[in-house]
Amino acid sequence: MSLPILPIELVSRIISSLQRPHQVRAVCRQWNSLAIKYAFHTATLLPTEAGYRKWNAVMDSSQLKKAIRTVIIYSHDPDTVESSGFDWCEDEEDNNYTPFQKAVSRIKELDLVSKVSIKFSHESYGVQGGYCEVETKEAREKTLITVFEAIKTRAEEKPDKSTIHALSLQNLQNYPLPEFTSSELFKAVTKDIDELHLDIKEEHNSHGPDWDIYLPELVEFTPYLQEHWLAPLSGQLTKLSLYFTEFWGTMPGTFHGHGLDFPRLQTLTLGQLAISHHDHLDWVLRQKTLKTLRFERCVICPYIRTESDKIGEWRIPTDDWEELPRGAYGFEMDDDALYYFPGTWESMFDKIRTNLPQLVDFQFSWPSWTPVMFDDQTHLGTELSNSRYLVFDIGLCPSRWIEAGHDGILSFGDDDPTVVDEENSETRDPKELNRHKETLAGDQRAFEELLKATYKRQ
Repeated sequence: MSLPILPIELVSRIISSLQRPHQVRAVCRQWNSLAIKYAFHTATLLPTEAGYRKWNAVMDSSQLKKAIRTVIIYSHDPDTVESSGFDWCEDEEDNNYTPFQKAVSRIKELDLVSKVSIKFSHESYGVQGGYCEVETKEAREKTLITVFEAIKTRAEEKPDKSTIHALSLQNLQNYPLPEFTSSELFKAVTKDIDELHLDIKEEHNSHGPDWDIYLPELVEFTPYLQEHWLAPLSGQLTKLSLYFTEFWGTMPGTFHGHGLDFPRLQTLTLGQLAISHHDHLDWVLRQKTLKTLRFERCVICPYIRTESDKIGEWRIPTDDWEELPRGAYGFEMDDDALYYFPGTWESMFDKIRTNLPQLVDFQFSWPSWTPVMFDDQTHLGTELSNSRYLVFDIGLCPSRWIEAGHDGILSFGDDDPTVVDEENSETRDPKELNRHKETLAGDQRAFEELLKATYKRQ
């Protein structure tokens, strides 16, 4: 049976929708030509011998190079669990780094590439150092410089070719690199960026008392992020993704986005933002051009236990918090600082609906692990999760962020809000802490009205 004669445009669209477009290349020459464009849309560089061979084979094919629009560069071998990437800190010209540098430099041969993604390893250590088997901050910075130099060289040598306008960094360590982000190299590359996707990795948390919460980069990184990454690019970004592998924005480092203005921003995706102030989303609400807003595993934090001296040291605003008496919820330590934040998603949803007049797509998702959708945020999903509220307790390990159970129940101390004393210490009466249940009616109403408003604008 002969194939039906279809317009080339229609055939191209059909092939583009296939999960494995390369499988139709054998149908005929025309389909082969069309399928190559989609089957080889993305080129991936793995820093292994096999990875270099595959990469160079693609780069040596003039036909395949014409199809590449996206480049993914791994700084490490993803099949190695505790990968160090390369041991670059001791030898600038070591045998592992040189082929990597040569391979990355071939980006200049790609005439149509528009997006570059760098994927660092999952494990990291901060200022106190770490172990050789973990990819160091020096190695990560060297990877950044190598890739940025390749992008800059391509722009200089091929000014008439496509612009690399989208940059994605996965597992970017939360370690400030002000010399790099203040450099002419950084400025030369980022001046063309209108899509920025950042997945920020914190130091590996172990189950022991490793004092991770006191690491200075936890406090220093969010203001650095705003000053060095977001503010300089704010006038040009149309898409922005901010993910952290731990909940962020409340403490130790706060993030309120004061002064940020993105006049061209149309799509904003936030992963694991912890909201603890009524104005926490005001920087988002100022972006009147937003058409798509996605929240993945974003939460409101009603119950907070920290150390009293950390409030000032970390410069944490407490204006919206109700201070709880020492002894509430069983916390009796002299340095305990206990707070309650009464904010609700009802209020947040209403603000989003009324302040973002062009919003036509709102997604609110709670996948079981994170960051599940960093690479593909198109279909996060929309559900009012029972886990949309959580607790911060500085005394717990490995994470101080205590997520709600599947039924929305939170755990905070002994769950009894009355002050513990000698008379009641043996007869404490735990309460059910369930902000999900307490706020469900209002949250559901505001959530549905927000969704209806976005559908109506489509």
